[in-house]
Amino acid sequence: RASPPDLVLIGHVGFATDRTPRGVLTYPGGSGFAAASAAAAVGGDVGLVAQVGEDFDLGHLSRLGIGLAGVAVRPGASARFRIEVSGDGRLSFGSELGVAAQPDLGSFPEDYLRARFVHVGSAPPGQQLAWLEFLRGQGCQAQVSVDMFEPFVTADPQACRQACAQAGLLFLNEAEYQGLYQNGPHPPVPLIRKL
Repeated sequence: RASPPDLVLIGHVGFATDRTPRGVLTYPGGSGFAAASAAAAVGGDVGLVAQVGEDFDLGHLSRLGIGLAGVAVRPGASARFRIEVSGDGRLSFGSELGVAAQPDLGSFPEDYLRARFVHVGSAPPGQQLAWLEFLRGQGCQAQVSVDMFEPFVTADPQACRQACAQAGLLFLNEAEYQGLYQNGPHPPVPLIRKL
């Protein structure tokens, strides 16, 4: 590879199951897969960093046309996510992270450290903090963005605020913003409010 990708995505890749009043759907998912799919649709030079199990078909990722040098295949099960949305819009979330239960910092390709942008997808805040500290410790000069997720904000707002404070750009929806900053100062970095 002659040059690093413009954008590096760090996130989970596995299987997601959505249960809504309209039915149940299982598909390749996770924050890494969702961000990679969106980036592939927009185009550009993108690299993905994720850990998957031997049960995941890498064809789902290779068809996106993104860099897979940071995708590590490990013995065991890929992450599994369950989202349930009730008729009144309440969200319930559960996950089994499998081989992605601990961030594999060694799977981050050295040339990815020279990317212009790095996005840390929705993940337990302890994992986000591990990646943020790793990037800083490696001297990464990219603009680093972080995406929050309502269940993690509810479960551990303090750790989520710590992750937000170490990022250069935040992605928050209204519920996440209120859960983190309603009773305190505005985030210390710029943010994009998601609908």
